[in-house]
Amino acid sequence: MSATVTYSASGFSPSEVTIKKGGTVTWTNSSGGQMWIASAQHPSHVVYAGTSREEHCPDATGAAFDQCAGSTGDYSFTFQKVGTWNYHDHLNAQKFGKVVVVVE
Repeated sequence: MSATVTYSASGFSPSEVTIKKGGTVTWTNSSGGQMWIASAQHPSHVVYAGTSREEHCPDATGAAFDQCAGSTGDYSFTFQKVGTWNYHDHLNAQKFGKVVVVVE
């Protein structure tokens, strides 16, 4: 199961998606600038992986739910943990959303 979230100047749309464990969310950057998708909380990004931004970036294993840098491109993450995962744009922390991951 997958979902797509569009990021624009007005924020994330939809602001909340639900996927099954093992599913992937792709954030499509339509903002005209950079975005940096990151797990809550700003600025540490510690909630999903249990490690701080400084500890898991760059995220070579793909386990931290953190883009680890601003980009004008898209970003995808595969969720392996059930739960409700808040996220934000690290470059504009007033823009945030939520991924709900349910059992397969």
